[in-house]
Amino acid sequence: MTEIDLNNLGALSLEALADYKEKIEKAFLEKQIENKKQALDQIKSLVDTGGITQQELAAHLGFTFGTAEAIEKPARKSKGQKVAAKYSDPATGKTWTGRGMKPKWMKEYIEQGKSVEEFEIK
Repeated sequence: MTEIDLNNLGALSLEALADYKEKIEKAFLEKQIENKKQALDQIKSLVDTGGITQQELAAHLGFTFGTAEAIEKPARKSKGQKVAAKYSDPATGKTWTGRGMKPKWMKEYIEQGKSVEEFEIK
């Protein structure tokens, strides 16, 4: 591989810089993977010689698996709960919770100059 004069990178063409950048990024990722593999191999060796089980290691690192609490997801509070209507159309009895887009009947009343508060359910 050709040596790069790091003090004179500005003299290189854009294409050459892009080529070096791609090669550097690839080498960097490969080195990261290699270092992780070496670290994991060292950990495995220590675990094997220490007689530590996978469950003990996982528990020490704060992981749990195979338990009901790890599998269950907390339920959402609002899912499936109906919201009470906040506004009502006196002519038709149609209601609106005040969430989402305004219904057509509410838009028509507002165009006539009425306020939303006039239709509040009390």
